[in-house]
Amino acid sequence: MGAYIESPGLIINIRIGVVSSGGQRQETYVMRLSTFPKSLVEQIRTAVAGTYNKGLDPCSDTNGLISGMISRMAYSTLPNPAPNLHSQLEPLGQENEGIFLLTLNRPEERNSIGKQMLRELRECLDHLASESVSTGCVVVRSCVNGVFCPGIDFNERENMTMREYDEYTRDLRSAITTLESLPMPTIAAIDGYALGSGVELALACDLRIGGQNAKFAFPEARLGLIPNCGGTQRLSRLIGRSRAKLMVLSGRGVCASEAKEIGLLDVEVRPDDMKEDTRNKQSTKTTDVDGDDACQEDDQVMMEALSIARQISSSAPLALRAIKLAINLGSETELSTALKIEEACYESIKHSRDRDEGFHAFAEKRHPYFKGE
Repeated sequence: MGAYIESPGLIINIRIGVVSSGGQRQETYVMRLSTFPKSLVEQIRTAVAGTYNKGLDPCSDTNGLISGMISRMAYSTLPNPAPNLHSQLEPLGQENEGIFLLTLNRPEERNSIGKQMLRELRECLDHLASESVSTGCVVVRSCVNGVFCPGIDFNERENMTMREYDEYTRDLRSAITTLESLPMPTIAAIDGYALGSGVELALACDLRIGGQNAKFAFPEARLGLIPNCGGTQRLSRLIGRSRAKLMVLSGRGVCASEAKEIGLLDVEVRPDDMKEDTRNKQSTKTTDVDGDDACQEDDQVMMEALSIARQISSSAPLALRAIKLAINLGSETELSTALKIEEACYESIKHSRDRDEGFHAFAEKRHPYFKGE
């Protein structure tokens, strides 16, 4: 019996080899799934039982072994990005249960946002928008060394008609707005340069974690344009009007230390700041079942982002969403209205089962088990 996962991400191929009860036959079943967590094992059980109804009982020990094997592989710590996908979404497991990884991976064009990447990005974000409430946090990362995202793909732009470019811009603006509007907390892990729409993508996240190689710039004015996916507005709200004007009008680059100083980065990761347990974890690699190296866990920024994501995800998911909503809506209005928004958010969760669980766990001196109910 063998099982492995190909191209993990928004669309997953799962191949299962099963030896029949007679021991003479081995077959492979390939299944494409549009979702990964929770229902994965059950779908595999159903599919295998339907295909091999004579050789495999869905409740048998053999099927339990298949389910366990697939579950362990599915929830690898940092899955290998599928080479044919420019944007992909993967749930993590084990200690990172409840965290989703949104990966940008277009190395041949240094992660510039082409039509395929944008289409897949929108699919990932639409999937997240409909995810269950148990999802605690989303980490947006790049798998291309030295770059987070340089913005639009100018090579593709040259071959677009004005009508096509207008549609592309509308879709990109919509995707970034969807990212900002996701109900669960989001973190951008940045260890490379982010330009134009790449900065706008990071600005749409709730938190930004950056390494020493992080650099930010808006070059649009030098191209006769302006940032048009929320850059002028989100940036000025985050770092203040004067600093935003300096950055966008001049097109100057901002390094990680300056970004931290002005509030563009929430956390700057430096090698000397690493904790010993994080340093030990970096020596490990994640490999796929064929033995090839997957995305290595030696990225300091990614480790810090996951550490913060775990801290966030350990709290009640309904509370996390209510907090995000209260801050986002309240910050856009005067204090008296903002306080009413906060009260409404509190009222929406004060009778939840998670609230009861939190109080009981505190009284019993144990970790709470939240279900998002």
